[in-house]
Amino acid sequence: MKERLAQSSDHAFRPLRLGTLNRLRWVSLSGQFVALLYVGLVLGFPVPVWPCAVLVLFSVCLTVFLQFRYPPSLGLRTVPAMLLLAYDALQLAALLFFTGGLQNPFALMFIVPVMTSAIALPLGSTVLMASLVLILSGVIAVFHWPLPWYPGETFILPQLYNVAVWFGLAVCVVYATICAWRVTLDERRMHDAMASADVGLARGQQLVALDGMAAAAAHALGTPLSTIAVAARELERRLPEDDAMAPEIEVLKTETDRCREILSRISLLRAGKDEIYESVPISQFLEEIVEPFRSMGPMILTRSAADRDGGGEPQILRSPAIRYGLGNLIENAVEFAASTVDLRAMSTVREIEILVEDDGPGFSSDVFARLGHPYVTDRRGARPVGSRQDGLGLGVFIAKTLLERTGARIAFQNRREPEKGAAIHLIWPREALEFVGRGGKQSNFSGHRNPPVGQ
Repeated sequence: MKERLAQSSDHAFRPLRLGTLNRLRWVSLSGQFVALLYVGLVLGFPVPVWPCAVLVLFSVCLTVFLQFRYPPSLGLRTVPAMLLLAYDALQLAALLFFTGGLQNPFALMFIVPVMTSAIALPLGSTVLMASLVLILSGVIAVFHWPLPWYPGETFILPQLYNVAVWFGLAVCVVYATICAWRVTLDERRMHDAMASADVGLARGQQLVALDGMAAAAAHALGTPLSTIAVAARELERRLPEDDAMAPEIEVLKTETDRCREILSRISLLRAGKDEIYESVPISQFLEEIVEPFRSMGPMILTRSAADRDGGGEPQILRSPAIRYGLGNLIENAVEFAASTVDLRAMSTVREIEILVEDDGPGFSSDVFARLGHPYVTDRRGARPVGSRQDGLGLGVFIAKTLLERTGARIAFQNRREPEKGAAIHLIWPREALEFVGRGGKQSNFSGHRNPPVGQ
């Protein structure tokens, strides 16, 4: 799972649209047709009409077939796009073979399919396309029909010049390919960065809206919860100790106190209070988080390993954002667990990791793509009896957003067979969580001062 978290350098190559290739081919065919007519009719040069006409007509038929058989918006994957570009290069090579080979000035058109590949396809495909073009140009540099020229005259260039033309074409192909590929790669990176920023901004706006709703709900629920608590205590005082309703009254009191504690945690989260500037061992912090959930049924195991690089157990910040976000994930695991929730903390000199696993039904395949988005409400299979059936699906979204604001990377997956259940893996840079002493000075492994958790 850690490898999945580290995947950030691969950039997706968007499919090349068939309509784009068709339009480029129409432009090329129009230029070929006009050039043949001008050379044959206007200049009066002896052009091999039939071979050239067959090549142009076949490309016209192919383009018309593709236009009527497939929609222009069809996105071509790497192999189909390469085949079409390779056909264009072969058709151009065949035309040049009948019209002088590399002595024909239009041999520069070999650059077009290679640059198209460099812009739209992965680097490996572009290398193959450039190799094909260089092989084809090398063949027609040696084997070709004479260049159409004035009747009675033969235009023949020295073979050394043909070799020089091929070498110059090869340099142009390589240089243009590298330039196009690098510029396109930078554009893709910028596009991906802007898309990520847009997604982060949208999620931040959603969280701000939920933050205001939470504040309003906390304020509105305060009075009725107090009334319920007073009524429950009054009923408990009036009922005999052996009354059958006594256990239900006790549950009512416990759940009311829990609701008030949750509202208090929300207020602390908004205010940025709680004992943020106090440093505690990570095992103690985890125990504080899981304590409210131990009475919910499944057994919760917490384990904290010593630093794998030889240090002791890390001292981390008591962050309300981490307490709320991680607590939400643990509560979700407890609700779905059959009998056990396993909470493990590990650390190295650079990172602090927390793994939350349960033995429930795990995540369903249709939920994976939407995890971390609002209003995703269920996993595979039925919920345990007594769990929340009417949730809005905001818990994981809020938890993921809060934890990512503290610097965490989060991955969701199901446990490997034969084990069952879900697994959530969280990784922080160590300097984002570790805290030394009181007064707000964080440990500093990178040589830079780091912002407080949550910023």
